[in-house]
Amino acid sequence: MAPKDPENQLRPNVGKIANFLSLERNVSLASAAVFLLGLGEELWKKFLPKYLEALGATAPIIGLFGTAENFFDAIYQYPGGWLADRIGRRRAFLTFVVLAATGYLIYLSSRSWPLVFLGLAFAMAWQSMASPAIFAIIGDSLPPGKGPTI
Repeated sequence: MAPKDPENQLRPNVGKIANFLSLERNVSLASAAVFLLGLGEELWKKFLPKYLEALGATAPIIGLFGTAENFFDAIYQYPGGWLADRIGRRRAFLTFVVLAATGYLIYLSSRSWPLVFLGLAFAMAWQSMASPAIFAIIGDSLPPGKGPTI
């Protein structure tokens, strides 16, 4: 009797799990991109207050930066969803990544703290504007009757 191949035994289970979670290629790729970009962003984000301080910002200015970040997070959701519906999910993702990269370059080249606020307006494009597009990709990939009911 030939020994059983453990890889072949796992494949049906992986397929069932992927089917249950509706993990299609586009959802998996979008999830991986979001995870990697989010991880990279969160690794350095905690140092931004110290960076602002090194550029001469006072404590109230650093607090205002956090407030501005929350503000952009709130208002960028709507244009992000509109843009994703208008120009398509893939093109919207690329636009958001380019905007965020522009913001990171502004962060990097800033010689004074007001420029960091300008960079924030661009850098928040990925985190906030991409959220509606991500949820739309997941919703589009679900078969009828598998998504949430309202």
